[in-house]
Amino acid sequence: MDPAVLDILTRFKDLKSTSARRALYHLLLEQMHPYEWREVRDRMNQVSFQKDILGTLPTEVAVQISRHLDLSEIHIFRRVSRRWNCLLSSRLFRDAVCHQYVGHNSRSIALESPDAFTQYAKQRVRLERGQPISKVLNRPYSPIPNATGLVGLDFSHGNYGWIEDAIVYVHNLHSNTTQSFCTENRDTFTALRISESIVAAITLHG
Repeated sequence: MDPAVLDILTRFKDLKSTSARRALYHLLLEQMHPYEWREVRDRMNQVSFQKDILGTLPTEVAVQISRHLDLSEIHIFRRVSRRWNCLLSSRLFRDAVCHQYVGHNSRSIALESPDAFTQYAKQRVRLERGQPISKVLNRPYSPIPNATGLVGLDFSHGNYGWIEDAIVYVHNLHSNTTQSFCTENRDTFTALRISESIVAAITLHG
């Protein structure tokens, strides 16, 4: 390096105050020719002024922030970087989002893998938008029966309900709230029907 250039660089580094450094580079910029400005511009275009704040946070803190993402955006944001993909695919994040949207860690929703969670998220978004999640051709609709041949899943007026052993869960798509019901003796439910204002369920004892 040219000794004169090295001397200027050393003096610039030795400046302690921000105002002194600013005054010097402002004066240097005023001495530049147009072609030198173009070189500075091209050099600046190579510098990124963006910072991945979420990616630098501890996982537990990042999960508390990212769990408020819209379900329709999660699989898109996984493409941002390896760090985001790892964070938004983690079990800790999937549990937090499940609790955020469903109200509890539901065993009836398969979240054991990132792909299963993505499928659940896409299906839920379609349900919230009133779009079908699957198509059945040449077959009339019929509720899915459980092992006893009775209905363990039902939907009505924006509410969908399901049975998990001794608990009935009813989730309202409009208010994003979930209610749970059980008997005093924790009897196992075998059938469920819901309407706009009524939840009716049958246990093994009637």
